[in-house]
Amino acid sequence: MTPVDFLARSRRLLVALDFDGTLAPIVPRAEMAEILPRSGTAIARLSSIPETVVAVVSGRDVLDVRSRLGDLAHVWVAGSHGRVVSPPGNAHVPPVSDPRLDPFRTFPLLSGIRREIKDFSVAFHWRGRDEGEPVGFLSDIRALATGAGLEILEGRMVLEILLPGPGKEGALSELIERTGCADVLFAGDDRTDLGAIRLAQTRGFGIFVVSAERSWMAPQGIATVEGPEHLADWLHRLADLRQDEGPPPGD
Repeated sequence: MTPVDFLARSRRLLVALDFDGTLAPIVPRAEMAEILPRSGTAIARLSSIPETVVAVVSGRDVLDVRSRLGDLAHVWVAGSHGRVVSPPGNAHVPPVSDPRLDPFRTFPLLSGIRREIKDFSVAFHWRGRDEGEPVGFLSDIRALATGAGLEILEGRMVLEILLPGPGKEGALSELIERTGCADVLFAGDDRTDLGAIRLAQTRGFGIFVVSAERSWMAPQGIATVEGPEHLADWLHRLADLRQDEGPPPGD
């Protein structure tokens, strides 16, 4: 039985998906990201199938993710790298600003580096920077974060400093518990997704979405698809099979 056949026959299935590079193509600036229409259609189809729960698990804040999902109101959102898990219809209230992040909110920037201030973190992006990776700058940021006892996440052309928290793997565990799903699919495209992908492999199936940037590849043993467009096709295939066969009858 293939993974998609197994998931199609799950009694209660959780489909959890990263956003950037997974549901939306990688773009030069984070604020430009938009969900692929075909990905949105796949999510809508899956969330309408009985005993199928869909969640977006992202490094973005919850309100940011919700704003990019549009009419997809029946989707759970785990935002801020797992620090908040928000059920459908929940009115999310951003947390009070934590002073431990203040030095990173005001740290002087170099040319071509963009700062993104989030609820639980500050991210420094250098995608498209003419001078390339700002090695010395990043070293200073890492040292400051380590001294403050904060977490450091290394992504594709982004360094993010976070308040301590559970991460995407922790969010996926919470989603499994709160939704009561027996089987899990998780798809993501970056190092920050690997823990959740590996957890999904123990409960169903994990997918690494390959970026066109190809800055690195998933470790051996993790299934891959070539970009968000192919993942959307995969999700539609899962929806087709799950609609045709449906979950097995209860005991």
